[in-house]
Amino acid sequence: YIIVGKSDPESSEYDILLFVSNKLKSFTIPSNIKIISENLFEESFIENVFITSQVTTICKYSFSASSIQCIDFQADSQLRIIDKKAFYHSLFKVFIYHTCKIGIGLDAFSLCCYLQIIEIDDKSELLEFSLKNIEKNVIIMSHMKLH
Repeated sequence: YIIVGKSDPESSEYDILLFVSNKLKSFTIPSNIKIISENLFEESFIENVFITSQVTTICKYSFSASSIQCIDFQADSQLRIIDKKAFYHSLFKVFIYHTCKIGIGLDAFSLCCYLQIIEIDDKSELLEFSLKNIEKNVIIMSHMKLH
């Protein structure tokens, strides 16, 4: 099961994902969700997560120390912010992201010991990105504009 909340208490829209059962093997973020909350998948045993295009923000520590092997983004993603330490010490190997303007916060990928490739396609614009504390063996592939 899941628990959702509102980013604006005055709105009728439930757009923040607050809790996901740890008993699932795979999980698709519901299409109404725009924000993945802090610590949501922290220390989770879920193996696969599909992030739908409506998600705009991945908050700090959202995937921290998780066992997720694959994080897949929908091609027409509206993601704009990956907050600091969002994937800190996670086990996934490849991060592939499609077509966007995105800011990646400080240490977002630090201590991801199994991470081998960060690939962001050439239609993306990286608004902010820190290479600090990324493992030395990570290959960063990109043909995008840097701001």
